Amino acid sequence: MTYDIDMKAAVLFMMLACCLCSCETKFPISFHMEQKDDLGKSFKAVDKFTIREKNKVFDRAPFLSGNDMQSYRSFPAQDGTYGVVFNVKRMMWSRLEAFTTNNLGSDILPMVNGHPMEVTHLYNKPITSGKIVIWGGFTPADLAVLADTIPPENEEKEQPILNIADSTKPNLSVSPQEWAERQKEKAEEVEERKVISEKRGRF
Repeated sequence: MTYDIDMKAAVLFMMLACCLCSCETKFPISFHMEQKDDLGKSFKAVDKFTIREKNKVFDRAPFLSGNDMQSYRSFPAQDGTYGVVFNVKRMMWSRLEAFTTNNLGSDILPMVNGHPMEVTHLYNKPITSGKIVIWGGFTPADLAVLADTIPPENEEKEQPILNIADSTKPNLSVSPQEWAERQKEKAEEVEERKVISEKRGRF
């Protein structure tokens, strides 16, 4: 009897873990600090514990992730995409300030769904506002996926962008092959509806 209860508890635990993992990996966002010292920079260590991006080395372990974000707002970027300002949860403000204070002069590498984004350079001031920015690279389709994970700061202001999400190509949320397959399926559905309508004499 005890064995059965233990097994049920284990199964429930595994199901909960899977649910939590799926929420985390739906559109994972993370921020990684540049390494300034020479410790652990052998090729083996770099592969395991760091990320190389544009001749710089960043900690693989993020100091902030999507779970630490309260909300976001988007803005038009210079390259025609959208950037995002994330509002960090209040309980994480001190962590953000501490990490940026101790790493002035370093770069921060944002990662979105495995894609490296434009780095942010820390000059002579830490981040004390509780906000952290990704300066571009999002399409409306990406923002629509993001909005399912992190709520917009102002839904009314974000809605015009989200309304055109279906007609734009996501750069981050799916692979190009998956996007092409989705577009093909949509075209086939439209054609099928058209044929049925023509048979009914509507055209």
